[in-house]
Amino acid sequence: MNHPELSICIPTYNRAPILDETLRHLAEIDGIRLEVIVSDNASDDLTAEVANKFKDKFCRFSYHQQSENIGPGLNIQAALNLATSEFSYFLSDDDRIVPDSFRKILNMFQNNPEIVAVYGNHCEFDPYTGKEYEIAKTIKSEEIYSDQDRGKLFENTGMIWGPVMRTNINQRFCYYDSTTFGHWRQAEMLIRHGLIALIPDLIYKHAQTIPRMEFDLIEPWYHDMHRSDYELFIAGLGLDHSMEGITQHVVNFVHSRSAGIYMTAYNFATQQEKYIQQRHYLLRAHCYALVSDVQLKEWEHNFILHCALERVETILKSLPDVKRIILESSPIANFMLRLRTTERFSMLPPMEACTTNELLDRGTMDGEMILVADFSTLQQRRVKKQGYEFSLYDIVSTLRVARGHLEIGGL
Repeated sequence: MNHPELSICIPTYNRAPILDETLRHLAEIDGIRLEVIVSDNASDDLTAEVANKFKDKFCRFSYHQQSENIGPGLNIQAALNLATSEFSYFLSDDDRIVPDSFRKILNMFQNNPEIVAVYGNHCEFDPYTGKEYEIAKTIKSEEIYSDQDRGKLFENTGMIWGPVMRTNINQRFCYYDSTTFGHWRQAEMLIRHGLIALIPDLIYKHAQTIPRMEFDLIEPWYHDMHRSDYELFIAGLGLDHSMEGITQHVVNFVHSRSAGIYMTAYNFATQQEKYIQQRHYLLRAHCYALVSDVQLKEWEHNFILHCALERVETILKSLPDVKRIILESSPIANFMLRLRTTERFSMLPPMEACTTNELLDRGTMDGEMILVADFSTLQQRRVKKQGYEFSLYDIVSTLRVARGHLEIGGL
């Protein structure tokens, strides 16, 4: 009777305090015999010490440390491979399971041996205040799908992830790696070997920790992995692409699932004050009519100069010897000088303004970058080009997202 019935598999990396809170939460759960597995992706903080405190708190507990960082996908796989219970669940190191829902799920497995995986809904929560935030449910009702229903499973759910699984099926046929997030690929493998159940119950709470993996949603690789997850599942459907319109239907369907996340990426970029990424995902969303011309115009009005200064910041990464920025006096230069005083741009080198006449006769000193208002100033300079010289108008023009006259707020 002491054998664990559920393995909670937790990959982690350098988040010892967060892991500590998660393990404390799991240790307080009654009525479920838990095996807890922590797979440490070569952390260099106190993760090992935190894990060691909980070795006697569960029916079974194991801690494994990778000799080097193997990436998140393979570390998830490592944790799942170590499960020894009949059922297993991958839990992010900052999330909370809902015990009542897990008890229901374990009963479902016992009552129907053909079920190989059960998916449920989740909510967001603030780990510092405990406040919960509802999000749109991807699962509306309790349903069961067989291999013949995999197309319906895909059409009826927006996104599914994190099922409770029969351990032997998952370990034999499913895997995570660095090519895709693997949620739909996992579902495609599971449904080949039994039934998949969906329940509308909340099964876990997703923490709004900082940093969090979703912050990477602003990176292009994130979207490729997200999109590939859908494509791999559809590829497994065995569709007849000779049928009239089927290929276009698939293209439209994948676009409908993947394009929406561009606005989520925009929101995360906004939270992080990453203006070039904001621009990037606004334009991608605009491609699918998710953003209007009016919205593009509004963003350009409010943030194009922030974006331009971030582009300067990017240029400076390739010019590490620049210690000072000289701007040609102009309303745009004055705005950028104000931006330089904000926390977001506080790491930029010192900036100062010079009049146009001063710049015409002034050489570029060692360790300086010259930012003129317009390229014509560089053409009129009475000294040969020396060092790093750029036109703010050129930088701004390459970042425009709207057509017509450029209107900039704050000038």
